[in-house]
Amino acid sequence: MVDTSRAGEILDTLGISSDVTVLQGSPFTMNLTRPHVKDVNLEEVLSMNLNLLSARSSAFRVFVNLPGANEQTTVTLPEFCGLFYHLPAISKNPDTDFQATLVQLGISDIIKDLGLSDHSRIPITIVPFGVDKQHPIILVKVEILVE
Repeated sequence: MVDTSRAGEILDTLGISSDVTVLQGSPFTMNLTRPHVKDVNLEEVLSMNLNLLSARSSAFRVFVNLPGANEQTTVTLPEFCGLFYHLPAISKNPDTDFQATLVQLGISDIIKDLGLSDHSRIPITIVPFGVDKQHPIILVKVEILVE
């Protein structure tokens, strides 16, 4: 379950639409549509546009086709896609200054290795972790691109 207790407050502060998802400590799974890839030389890339608190650290792991992933899920599983760690910066308003961030992870090999090449939709799970996992991670746009 996604904790949305401060979601409205956070979105109002940023002036962001309430159509986005705010993660605060809990794993979140979304089913993403894959683009049609005809050229095997192209890479499918998980692209995540995020807003993170500038002065607070944030960290999360990403898993492909593992909706039950949680903070204890090992990164040695073939479903593990990657992780992201945001280093905090100095800010006058540490609880309200957000920074836009783009995270991109190649997922073509993982999709192939998991036998999901024929699937048109793929579950992606984001798992916040660490002592600062309660700091909000705002998912502005998450999609699979081809590069």
